Amino acid sequence: MVFIYEPTLKQKKSKMALISARITPKKVAVVVAVVWILTCVYLWLPNSQTKKAEDKKTMALRLAGYTSSHLNNGTVHVVLTADDLSLIGMIAAVNSIHRNTKHHVSFHLVTTEENVEHLRKWIESTKLKTIEYEIHAFHTEWLKGRIKIRGGRKQLGQPINYARYYVPQMFPELKGRIIYIDSDCIVQGDIADLNKTRIRRGHVGAFSEDCNSVSKRFSNFKNTYASYINFRNPSIKRMNLNPLACSFNTGVYVVDMKTWIQRNITVKLSHWLRLNTRQEVYGSENGGGGAQPPMMIALHKKYSSLSPIWNVRHLGTTLGKLYARAFIQRAKILHWDGRFKPWERQAQFADIWDKYYIPDPSGNFKVVRRVKNMGKM
Repeated sequence: MVFIYEPTLKQKKSKMALISARITPKKVAVVVAVVWILTCVYLWLPNSQTKKAEDKKTMALRLAGYTSSHLNNGTVHVVLTADDLSLIGMIAAVNSIHRNTKHHVSFHLVTTEENVEHLRKWIESTKLKTIEYEIHAFHTEWLKGRIKIRGGRKQLGQPINYARYYVPQMFPELKGRIIYIDSDCIVQGDIADLNKTRIRRGHVGAFSEDCNSVSKRFSNFKNTYASYINFRNPSIKRMNLNPLACSFNTGVYVVDMKTWIQRNITVKLSHWLRLNTRQEVYGSENGGGGAQPPMMIALHKKYSSLSPIWNVRHLGTTLGKLYARAFIQRAKILHWDGRFKPWERQAQFADIWDKYYIPDPSGNFKVVRRVKNMGKM
């Protein structure tokens, strides 16, 4: 015979009362809190893993020597300056950048006050109307009484040549990496690749040194600090600069604006400008004056190396053929520094510049050629 135990109603009520006594409101609150915490952890975990992966990548880049601004993927910021003599060059340079990249580029254009509307119409009335840009009228009073040219071309004394010093004042929103390019340049490479240039920690930017060589003819114009700076000047003597150190070109460079501002580079450049009006600091040497010598002084041992293929220069120093056409076609940036500009009467490889030239809708600027097909030497 099988006996089945069946609790009485009194026993059932007693058991339920015991369970109710054990489950207090405090315990319920604890259980709810634990469930809530576990849910949050579950939702947060995938993002956490992604964040850890990003942190590892960031750390790897930092250890490789990249600055923080290089880690910010996104818009490439390009600064160009021009006055009424080089506005035509700025348009061609902007067009070359725009045509040769698929990345988002923001152009920060600086010109004289009287050229602002002309430049705006040149952009808005042509195929450049789709670019992202802003125009700043340069305040020439910033340089009043601070420019003295002792040697070289007098055009180097034009205030617009020094506008590159004042990027933080003109565009205060730019705190990361920017690219500066002279208006006598054509960019054949992808500007986004130039923006990836390695800048070592603590360095302000990357410049191409004049002693580097990427072709047999590239080293024709070797320059040292002594080619630009007066090493007899007492202030220069206190700087402990090496007169045989290789100079660098300031027509194309990549800089970290955060570091530029932290190191007070604009203030230092202004100091050397003012001092040169009272003392012979630079300008009488073979390299001449202009905007380059103050930057060489202020940025001594504070810059990284920029591949010279991104600044193939001296194209405007002579009408003679410095480079083979095959090399010129591979170059990332062509730079017509010197007196012979590609929009003027004669210049080597001017036919390459012509491909990016956009006629002025107003007709004020026109390309002049003295010798037909001069650029196709």
